[in-house]
Amino acid sequence: MDDMSLKEMIEKYKRELIEFSNAIKDKAVEMYEEEAVPTGYRPAQSMMTPEDPNSEITQLEGTNTSGFNSGRKEKKYKTYDEFLRDNPSFGTLRIQASIANQAYPVADALVEVRKELENSSYLIYSGKTDESGVYGPVRLNAPLKEISEEFSDKIPFANYLVTVKKDGFITMVYRNLPVFPGVESNQNVNMIPSNQVGSNVTSIVVDALEPVDL
Repeated sequence: MDDMSLKEMIEKYKRELIEFSNAIKDKAVEMYEEEAVPTGYRPAQSMMTPEDPNSEITQLEGTNTSGFNSGRKEKKYKTYDEFLRDNPSFGTLRIQASIANQAYPVADALVEVRKELENSSYLIYSGKTDESGVYGPVRLNAPLKEISEEFSDKIPFANYLVTVKKDGFITMVYRNLPVFPGVESNQNVNMIPSNQVGSNVTSIVVDALEPVDL
């Protein structure tokens, strides 16, 4: 084999390696783009939350309609007392408010924890975050642990609505936050300064991602 043939083979091999490498990179980018946005995450603009702490909350967009819970159904309650009777166990919920992807805590943000009922919502807790941007953990009712260990159409956790607001920031509303019996749930809240969005945006609703199967 002469030197020219050897060089041609080497160059051909190099080109094939480069083409193969680019094909792998393109596939990796394609897979990342497909998985980058989790199914069920729908930030959306909403109407202002009513000032009356136990008034009806309606017109919140971004409601989770894609059907998590693998066929399990969440019971709708007319009263908070009815909800308590069906959820005699307890879990806890901790809120962490911050800006710049948890780089800086947001202190003195007002946190409201509610239970959404059939035609209204019930205010359970109201307080402000500490200097670390933390509120809680607060004790919340949840179903009996046995529900998660048996075949049932009932969800093994209780859903709650959390609102976090502070002057100078967009009000953040988190719906369907799951609380399991005997488990401390943590929710990071990324606060957005009002001057970073349009003046017509007063609050943002985020539907929590619930377990796909339990």
